Amino acid sequence: MRVEISRALAELAKLDLSTYPYKDAKRLIGQLGRFGCIKVTLHEGKTIMRARPNFDAERFTLTSQLSYKPQSLNRTYQRASTPNKTMFYASTIPETVQAGELDNTRIIGAFEALPWLRDKTTKGYQKITYGQWLVKQDINLIAIVQHENFYNESSYTRELAEMFKKYTNAYPNLKDETIAIADFFAREFAKAETNHDYDYLLSATFTEIVTDKGLDGILYPSVRLGGKGFNVAICPEIADSNLDLLSAGECSIYKLNDHTVVDNETLIKLKPNQTIFNYNLVEPQYHAGEAECLRHLGVKSILELTD
Repeated sequence: MRVEISRALAELAKLDLSTYPYKDAKRLIGQLGRFGCIKVTLHEGKTIMRARPNFDAERFTLTSQLSYKPQSLNRTYQRASTPNKTMFYASTIPETVQAGELDNTRIIGAFEALPWLRDKTTKGYQKITYGQWLVKQDINLIAIVQHENFYNESSYTRELAEMFKKYTNAYPNLKDETIAIADFFAREFAKAETNHDYDYLLSATFTEIVTDKGLDGILYPSVRLGGKGFNVAICPEIADSNLDLLSAGECSIYKLNDHTVVDNETLIKLKPNQTIFNYNLVEPQYHAGEAECLRHLGVKSILELTD
């Protein structure tokens, strides 16, 4: 591996992220030069899911409210976005899912939007809105999947890892540095304990750089689900042109320790390019109701979940 590559990675690892060293991170990532990566494509007709919690009885009736955060409100680092560049986040599952593997994008979205769902000692109630988005034109993404902790969680992860291995073997002159770079950023994307937005500075800056070079976004395992699902971060201009909101629905989530109940409340199917909508109540057979959800958890009042 070239000395300049190992030196740049070592300096990136030593950065004090609490000082928000964005310029230094960008400079050092730029010094990595060319390296290999796996490209995956969300093909036309694919659907992805985006979740947004409802707070203080708010409701989302505009397509834009279920899309990416407006750049004017984008002030922090997230896993794949910097304050300089907002991104469209959503959850996805592979085209082929093996028996026993997660096949529900709503679960991924809920765990990403509501981190307390992972904690088996918590209780709570939360309304959440889902938006199902249709890919109208192919979207090309870089796959970040090489972290060893996720290998056993999805056959798709193993498939992509095998593709990456074959790729590096085909280019021996770039193999060592490509693996080193991929491993470094796989660790950054796999960070589970993040108490500050600067914990995401390196993965976010990496995403900003690769998307500025023409890629549409990033695909990476869902850390909140231990790699059992996948998330995508897509450039806003690509989201505007290549995605269309297909449907939206509101759900209620009831949780008591390690028991969670999700109840469907409303649903609306949109017409192409529709930007304003109102929800319809779901059919009775798809709606349990608050009393039944509380009974299932063994509590008598929602106050027992929210006090």
